[in-house]
Amino acid sequence: MRYLIFSLILLASSSWAAEEPRNFCSDTEVNRQWDEALVKYPEDPLLLKLSAVRTALCSMLSQNKIDLDTARTAWEDALTDALVDWARDEQRKRGLLRLFGTF
Repeated sequence: MRYLIFSLILLASSSWAAEEPRNFCSDTEVNRQWDEALVKYPEDPLLLKLSAVRTALCSMLSQNKIDLDTARTAWEDALTDALVDWARDEQRKRGLLRLFGTF
């Protein structure tokens, strides 16, 4: 699971790594990597959530409902939220939240 998380981060980062903004939706290599991840981890909630967000953003971009900067911001927010949720779940699984409690 950790490898999937790091792969998603790299995949997401590589989508935006170019100095000039590019439309990641039309990148065949990125699309192939997403398809492979979905086949390999068909029940992973983090992957499914991010895939749904990506699909929606790509659809909105192709219909000119949003611009690339808006899509980029929405993607970065969704990725951050998903990773925070994942980290919280991992802490719960390991009992760290019970150990430290809450305020």
